[in-house]
Amino acid sequence: MVGKYAHQLFPAHAGAIYAYHPSRDLLERMVSWLSPASNTQLFEPQQCWAIRRGQIHEVADSDKAPVCQHLQHEAPGAYLCLPLMAGGEPIEPSIRVVIGLRLPGVMP
Repeated sequence: MVGKYAHQLFPAHAGAIYAYHPSRDLLERMVSWLSPASNTQLFEPQQCWAIRRGQIHEVADSDKAPVCQHLQHEAPGAYLCLPLMAGGEPIEPSIRVVIGLRLPGVMP
């Protein structure tokens, strides 16, 4: 269901949505649209700066900023990892979701 609306929410940006795998120690790709920056299906939470810091991680130039380990081998020039959180905590403690978007250039 989310995949149907993700492309509508982010029509100009390729991306993927990850949620906790049932093992609870990995994030698993749930859906992707267009051509996401990474083909990564699973990654550990500490491999994402957005999850580690509990806030958006925006990279305008992957040559000049820390790149998430889950994108290290396939980092686009610019990308955004967005954890779905409220008040610094996951919206639902049993579900941690991160949206990764490939950006065509620096965001305004």
